[in-house]
Amino acid sequence: MGLISLICPSCGSQLENLDNSRDFFYCPYCGTKTTFDRTISDGPNEETLLERAENYVTDGDFNKAKEYFNRVLDTNPRSGAAYMGLVRCGSWAKTLEELEENRMVDFSENPDYRRALEYSVGNDHLLYAKVNSPEHLYKAGMYKLGTEFEEKKAATEKKQNELISTMRNRVSSLESSIAYDRNRVQTDRQNVARKKSRYTGAVLKSLLFPVFLTALIFVLVVFVLPRAISAFQEYALIGGGLIILILSVMVLVRLVRAFTKNKYLYPSSDIRYLRQNEQEAARHQAELAQTRQTLAQCEVSNRNEMQRLVADFDAAKAKFRKEFAARHPGFKMPD
Repeated sequence: MGLISLICPSCGSQLENLDNSRDFFYCPYCGTKTTFDRTISDGPNEETLLERAENYVTDGDFNKAKEYFNRVLDTNPRSGAAYMGLVRCGSWAKTLEELEENRMVDFSENPDYRRALEYSVGNDHLLYAKVNSPEHLYKAGMYKLGTEFEEKKAATEKKQNELISTMRNRVSSLESSIAYDRNRVQTDRQNVARKKSRYTGAVLKSLLFPVFLTALIFVLVVFVLPRAISAFQEYALIGGGLIILILSVMVLVRLVRAFTKNKYLYPSSDIRYLRQNEQEAARHQAELAQTRQTLAQCEVSNRNEMQRLVADFDAAKAKFRKEFAARHPGFKMPD
C-alpha cells in the first residue's frame, strides 16, 4: 500500500498521505468525494514534449525548444515532427511558412531535414517537402547569388572609397599647400624688392662723394692743372699731381668702404630663400596635377570594376538558371 499526495479539485486543498490502494478519496476540508485515474505514467510522453517545444518556439525561445525537441527524439528517434522542429530552431523560424518564405536556405544537405522527410508521412510529409520546394530552392539560390554580389560590391566599394578618399584628401592638402606657397612667394618677392630698393639707395648714396671727387679730379686735370703748369712750371705740376693723387686715394678708399658696407645690404639670402620657395611651389603644382590625374584614373577604374562585378553577377545568374532548369524541368522560373 502506498501513500500519495493530491489536490482537491473542489476546494484546491493539498491532501497528504492518501491511500494509494483506493479508487476514491474524501476531502477533509470540504467533504467532496473524488475518484482518480489509477493510470500512473513514468514521465512526459512524446505528445506533451512536442507541445512544450512548440510553446517555446511560439515564445521565440529556440534554445529551450531545441532542448525539448531532442527530448522527443530520446523518446522516439523516428519523430519527423521533432526533426523538423530542430530545422526550424536552427533557422529561428516559428512556422513552416516562415521557414519557406523568409529563410533563404537550401535544406537539401541538412541531416535533420532529411530525417524529417524520411520519418514523416501523409500531410506532414507534403508540408515538409514544400519547405524545400523548387520555388524555395530557386529563391534561396538567387538570394545566395545576390548576397555574394552585395558582399563583393560592398568590399570593392569600401576599398575604392578608401583609396579615393585618401587621394582626395591629398589633393585638398596640396591645394592648401599651393595657396600657402603662393602667399609666401608673394611676400618673399615683396621683401626682396624692398631690400633691393634699400640696397640701391644705399649704393647711390655711398657713390655721391666718390663721384664728386672724381669730377673734381677731372676739373683739375682738364682745366686747372694746364694753367697752373703754364704759370708755375714744375711747382704746379708737382702740387697738382699730389692733389690729384690724394683725391684718387680718397675716391678709392670711399669705393672700398662703400662696397664693404653695401654688400651686407644686398638680399642674397632672401633671393635664395625665394628661389627655394618658388621651386617648392612648382613641385607642389606638379604633384597636384599628377594626383588629380591618378584620381581620375582610379575613378574610371572603379567604374570599370563595378561594371565587371555586375557582368559577373549577370553571368552567374544565367548559369544558375540554366543548371536549375536542367535539375527541375517542370519548374517555370520567373523572369
